[in-house]
Amino acid sequence: SGLLVSFTGYALYTAFGQPSQQL
Repeated sequence: SGLLVSFTGYALYTAFGQPSQQL
């Protein structure tokens, strides 16, 4: 279950952690 939380956190970080690249 820890892996799932880690994966979710990583996905959120890549999605909202770098808005400059997204936009």
